[in-house]
Amino acid sequence: MKPAPDDPVERALWQYAGLAHGPHASHPLDWGRFYRFIVVAHSRRKGWDYTDVQARLKEYGFTEGKAKEMAEVYWHGRCVLSVKARWFQRGYTGWMKKNGSRLT
Repeated sequence: MKPAPDDPVERALWQYAGLAHGPHASHPLDWGRFYRFIVVAHSRRKGWDYTDVQARLKEYGFTEGKAKEMAEVYWHGRCVLSVKARWFQRGYTGWMKKNGSRLT
């Protein structure tokens, strides 16, 4: 595995990938590390989308299917963290593009 990255977001994903309990199973500790990665990415305003996370996970040795699954979880987590109280009044158009990616 590569050495620990300097970037905090990259490092959080690196920690998740390096400590994950196999490429197919997700242990509760794995979920905790992945959720931490999502929060770090959001708080640091990392501009990664679904495809960025999927590609990085594949680089770390995750199968195509597992990388896709976790990239979807990442995207849903980022979307949830982006929702504001007024979202309920104006809908998702203020923070989502037509193709489903977040405006930044």
